[in-house]
Amino acid sequence: MHFNRLSGVQALSALVVLIAFAILPSLASAQVLTLVQSGTRYAGTITPGFNGDFGPATTVSLNTPSYIVFDSNGNQYLSDTLNNCVRKIDTTGSMSTLVGLAVSGKGDTCSTATNSTPTPTQGLNQPTGLAVDNSNNLYIADSSHNCIRKLPFGTSGVASLITVAGTCGSGASATPNPNGIVLDASNNLYIAIQDTEVPASLSTYQVLLQTPSSSLCVVAGAPSTLVPTTCPGITGSVTLNAPSGLAINGAGDLFIADTGNNCVRQVVGLSTYQTAVGQCSNDNSGTIATSLNKPYGLTFSPTQLLYITETSPDVVVSYVLGSSNVTIAAGLPNGASGPYSSTQDGTSTLNFPLNGPRGITVDGLGNFSLADSGNSILRKLSSNIIFPTTPVGSVSAGLPVTFVVNQKVNLSVISGPDFNIITNTCTGILSPSTPGAPPATCQVFVRFTPTLLGLRSAPIKLSDSISGNTVSQGLEARATGRFYPWDSQHRCQSARRAFCRDGRSGRQRIHT
Repeated sequence: MHFNRLSGVQALSALVVLIAFAILPSLASAQVLTLVQSGTRYAGTITPGFNGDFGPATTVSLNTPSYIVFDSNGNQYLSDTLNNCVRKIDTTGSMSTLVGLAVSGKGDTCSTATNSTPTPTQGLNQPTGLAVDNSNNLYIADSSHNCIRKLPFGTSGVASLITVAGTCGSGASATPNPNGIVLDASNNLYIAIQDTEVPASLSTYQVLLQTPSSSLCVVAGAPSTLVPTTCPGITGSVTLNAPSGLAINGAGDLFIADTGNNCVRQVVGLSTYQTAVGQCSNDNSGTIATSLNKPYGLTFSPTQLLYITETSPDVVVSYVLGSSNVTIAAGLPNGASGPYSSTQDGTSTLNFPLNGPRGITVDGLGNFSLADSGNSILRKLSSNIIFPTTPVGSVSAGLPVTFVVNQKVNLSVISGPDFNIITNTCTGILSPSTPGAPPATCQVFVRFTPTLLGLRSAPIKLSDSISGNTVSQGLEARATGRFYPWDSQHRCQSARRAFCRDGRSGRQRIHT
């Protein structure tokens, strides 16, 4: 179901396509429905800028966020670039300023009101790329200070920063205007240099490698006066143009968003160059069938699909390595940019516009976090239908499950125990959209209504009487409450309505 984007690509979520195939192999050749990711704002407000350093993430304003990264504890960090700071969002959704502008007698702030161009000792200056090592130390591309700085795990504030590459504040730094960064499994640091100068002949476009035990060397791009050495093992040469995001796949290959050349390059085995996605405008390597425009952020899904953010069109696309098509995972199919509205939350990622999407990363559950930079918000693109934790006997908010209709269907829907359908447009006869038009979608809204404690899961099943196929999607949530013992005569020893557990069988019941 992948179509050349130049002739009107059908927008699908490739990650979810793979999930559907795993559930129902028979659909691989006749896929009547495709599950679509949903998108929700989870950080930033409708108003870009600065309104505070702490609070629930959706109440704290951001200003052109660039990159996002997770640590092993599930905390995430974002570069709030034009607020000159890096913020932390903990697992409860609370945001705080981790490092920004030092304030005497107080913690750092993201406010630029008193000092918009701090020195390296005073604060960060337009931070961009982020990476976390095996010990949860945070690495920050302090772009306008021309260096990479490390914040040891458990610390905060400018005073705790350690320079690990380049010379902070120096115009002669070996890492001028660093952008995307990534660490490999051995904590080797890769740095995209995006130093654009006038005239263009003075610009420096490289990807550098900093190992824990050696000096900087060039992985891709032309050697420079300050970094004249090509890394050992690299064969051939390649010319870059304003490289941005970096990513490493499961095989250890390095991927580079060659933004100005409209392609993604791959360093196979950290040795040989090839064009992985798009057709590079400077050397015509690659293929126009997977054409890109200004690729920026890169990340790999748990199933090793490469996700790429683009500008003009303002979309996120996915790519199966070695295939001949890219597919749109988020953003309008026509690529138009647009503002954020709260009405977009919970809807299909194909039904709302993005505005200058930048960094993208994936969490431990396979959900994607996206810096919708031009809208100054972060969005979660959810592949897993995970409901909020809900007490037994209560009802969760409804969540949508969205599908693209790929061919004419006659649908019926059922859900499993503890998950109730509220509203449903995936019923009866539905038809696909015409070629080139936005995809035809339907939605099933489901809520979690737990009757038992603990982790609960069940499928929602859509059956098509025309093709005879069934599509299943797992639903998952955790129910909370208290266990009460049963007495010797199997009576619940609770003075009020609650759950009991049978110590022998594990059975539960409501005490009445």
